[in-house]
Amino acid sequence: GMISTYPLLFAGNETSRQHVIRNFDWLFPNGICPAGFFWDSGEKGTQWYGGDIRKPNTVNWHLIRKSGDGLYYIIKQLMLMEKEGIKVNPEWKKGTQIVADAFVRLWDKWGQFGQFVDSQTGNVVVGGSTSGAIVPAALVLAATYFNNPEYQRVAQASAEYYYRNFVKKGITCGGPGDALQNPDSESSYAMLESFMLLYESTLDKKWLAMAEEMAKQFS
Repeated sequence: GMISTYPLLFAGNETSRQHVIRNFDWLFPNGICPAGFFWDSGEKGTQWYGGDIRKPNTVNWHLIRKSGDGLYYIIKQLMLMEKEGIKVNPEWKKGTQIVADAFVRLWDKWGQFGQFVDSQTGNVVVGGSTSGAIVPAALVLAATYFNNPEYQRVAQASAEYYYRNFVKKGITCGGPGDALQNPDSESSYAMLESFMLLYESTLDKKWLAMAEEMAKQFS
């Protein structure tokens, strides 16, 4: 839900911008689950859900890709708001930082982001996959925006993990929530974005080489 708001903020009229601001007020702070990630879905601004509502056994399963996408696009919007002179509510920044911190805890405890984590505990429920391929890019933005080198540390460590365990083997998987761990284009392109942001933030050409390799795989 916080992806389509970016082009509306970037290129929309004043009405569009007001709708974007309403979306931010809708999401923060209630849209964050006890584990510190975003809820998977919600309605009426008061009811929030994890997992697939059609499958009771997944009630607390959070697809990690969703929080990665959310964090990435929300920080891009916060940066744009400040550039455009739009007031940023402190609750939005606080909530965004909670999600970034949740990714650091997840990485430090499990050495991976997994595919599904528990919305209540933050523990990995289904491991493996590159479902969180966009997370390194999101954490690069978070490191800059919040001036926190811990985010950059986890961004680099997790991207190296993805490269070593997946990209080098020619596979990316786990992006779509309804495709199990089949190879997919969504996490593939997210991985490319992460490698590029790591290159832009460090100017270390090893990330550029990884990005080139990823681009070939994506195509």
